[in-house]
Amino acid sequence: MKKITLLVIVFFAIMQFSCKDDEPLDGTTFSKSFIQVYRNADSIDIKLESNDTCTLPMFIVYFSGEDCSIGDSVKFNNIAAKNNDISYNKNLVPYSNIVVYDTLTAISVVCSQDFSSKYTHGVNLSEIINFCSFTPYNFIQNGYKYTNLKRQSDIGLRYDYGYEPIDCVSSEIHTQQVKCFAPYCYFYFTEHPSISGTYTFEVTIKLSEKTLKNTVTMEF
Repeated sequence: MKKITLLVIVFFAIMQFSCKDDEPLDGTTFSKSFIQVYRNADSIDIKLESNDTCTLPMFIVYFSGEDCSIGDSVKFNNIAAKNNDISYNKNLVPYSNIVVYDTLTAISVVCSQDFSSKYTHGVNLSEIINFCSFTPYNFIQNGYKYTNLKRQSDIGLRYDYGYEPIDCVSSEIHTQQVKCFAPYCYFYFTEHPSISGTYTFEVTIKLSEKTLKNTVTMEF
């Protein structure tokens, strides 16, 4: 009986020292902020990628730039405070939840040749191109609670916990609060050109503090 009692005491002693609350076993750490990395975008890359949920012609814009992570305590804490993201107080995987720290204010997509009789060379095609991205901004402002019951975008894309989809026509992006958004955005055409062939587009993304440009060539 004494041996059994001793084994029980030893077992609980081991559990007490090996399972401390501040040493989770799943790779996460305690965080006051939901967003872990803010990206100061200074360039964009554009890629053509297929998607099983959308058969429309589509390209994806990726934002690159300098990252400010939760490890950069002073600068990061200042940005987090501005976004009211200082009371999440839960465990997260370090350096997850990366967002572009800026507001997307305008989008322009111009073809290098006539796209159709209406959209000739030099005319902005943004009214026939839909925009899709995700943001945790509203979730954070609402006390880390969803403000939108919609969990996937209009083209069937889903994102991680805390993010809500942003779906709109690209020409109406100024009516949306596209702030602290995922570092990649989807653009898909709702119309085809008058003539099938290869078309090159200049894509301009206007943020509140800068303008980013690149080109993409697509086959229709």
